[in-house]
Amino acid sequence: MNALVTGANGFVGSHLVEGLLRGGARVRCLVRPTSDLHWLEGLGIEVQRGSLMDVAWLREAVRGVDVVFHVAAATKAVSREGFFKANTETTAKLLAGCEAAGMPRVVFVSSQAAAGPSDGLRPKTEQDPSTPLTAYGESKLQAELLVQRYAHVAEAVIVRPPVVYGPRDRDVLVLFRYVARGLCPVLGRGPRLLSIVHVADLVEGLVLAATSAQAPGNVYFVCNDQPVEWGGFADAIAAAMGRKCIKLHVPEALAAPIAMLSELAARMGKRPPLLSREKVREMRQRFWVCANSKAKADLGFVAKISVEEGIRQTLAWYKAHGWL
Repeated sequence: MNALVTGANGFVGSHLVEGLLRGGARVRCLVRPTSDLHWLEGLGIEVQRGSLMDVAWLREAVRGVDVVFHVAAATKAVSREGFFKANTETTAKLLAGCEAAGMPRVVFVSSQAAAGPSDGLRPKTEQDPSTPLTAYGESKLQAELLVQRYAHVAEAVIVRPPVVYGPRDRDVLVLFRYVARGLCPVLGRGPRLLSIVHVADLVEGLVLAATSAQAPGNVYFVCNDQPVEWGGFADAIAAAMGRKCIKLHVPEALAAPIAMLSELAARMGKRPPLLSREKVREMRQRFWVCANSKAKADLGFVAKISVEEGIRQTLAWYKAHGWL
């Protein structure tokens, strides 16, 4: 397989590159001119630097590959427009480059945010209506529609991961650091259930999406079999650390004002906010649960890494690299 990976220097992208190489693929990585390639050093890959807004460059970069994994995305942005430029417009440009370069299979890494929260404990499926709550989710859903349009003339697959964790991840690292201090921040009271996936299992799902004969034209949730409860996930981290953590319940009424202050500070500094009102809107939902039954049936996907094992691996990596 000749594979091309956008966002190859990031958390998911770098793990995907390693997984493809283990499977014998030849890998070309598309990265920005200023990207840090620390996780890609010494891997024997081809690196091309450029802009995902440049269709002519993309056409040449895509030429000769069998599969394009579109991983690059912005999960934080200064404005609503920033999300659509980084997630929707770049997807449109990449697909245009693919069409001009021979129409390889495209595996688009979307997000559970594009689908929106689940209706109670009933897991959301790929057939359910999409109800994104944020500009990020909307931008990923609009990108999905572009990929589906491409799928009318070539092979394309959409994969929607939920919360992804594992070595090199900086988002869930925040919870690990709180737990290391003996705390677990929880918005409001009552259980909050969410689907998760270890990055190694996600990589397996992406490779299956690239190689399965049944995959083209489909959307798949790739996640663990069972959701986790947020407080229970923190307790599992605490157990791996050999310590206890106290639940710090943040009143929901305080979340929006705190987010407004965060947005104001970010606007003054011209950077994405650490916490936004849209993020609070997502956090207020009690159920972010999705089903992996379609990925199991079509792709043969199996989530192999238990939450406990995934936490142990991640904790060991954080410690070894001085992140904790």
